[in-house]
Amino acid sequence: MADKARFDTRRLFELTTVPSYRNIKSKLYEGYTSKEKQELAQEDHTGFQNFLRVDSALFQEILDRVGPKIERQATFMREPLEPALRLAITLRYLATGNSYKTLEYEFRVANNTISRIVPETCNAIINEFAEEFLKCPSTPDEWRAVAEGFSNKWNFHNCLGALDGKHVAIRVPSASGSVYYYKGFHSIVLMALVDSQYRFLYVEVGANGGQIQIPSRPNGPKD
Repeated sequence: MADKARFDTRRLFELTTVPSYRNIKSKLYEGYTSKEKQELAQEDHTGFQNFLRVDSALFQEILDRVGPKIERQATFMREPLEPALRLAITLRYLATGNSYKTLEYEFRVANNTISRIVPETCNAIINEFAEEFLKCPSTPDEWRAVAEGFSNKWNFHNCLGALDGKHVAIRVPSASGSVYYYKGFHSIVLMALVDSQYRFLYVEVGANGGQIQIPSRPNGPKD
């Protein structure tokens, strides 16, 4: 059953298998045309969205905009991994937090290759979408619009955002002492501010775990 499930999700995308793995890949992955893969992606909307946490239309939109930035040229030694596969691996990693080793078995791509794909694709997504979807208010009117959203939708007045944070466990950096130490483990801090519709307004990540105070409000309205 597990093999069948992996096969179904694999067919959701127009993906290819790494050439070096062709000697071990299952026959289940062979013999399907691009048209058939597209048809299955359109038919199994739930499976697609459960696997990557985005629907097929959004996946294609991201691919259209980010694909050219993560596409690699073919060499005389090997064919590059398709942008669709690079994006799928990255979205799966972001959706699950699975290790690169686990993703290696899901996508039949070497984990050391995945360790390069994920940061590269994340940077491409950030560069393409950050200004469009992660814009912190910078004027009094923009902050008032945020406050109105909380008043109208949640009956929560004079609120400029919902702020929360998380300590993300890390391996202790060498010679760092207790700088990253927080309640029994070492961490960096992720902070995020959202509006009344759960849209991110501001994100800060990377502060050392020993720094427990909340960062100062970005671009806050002046009195």
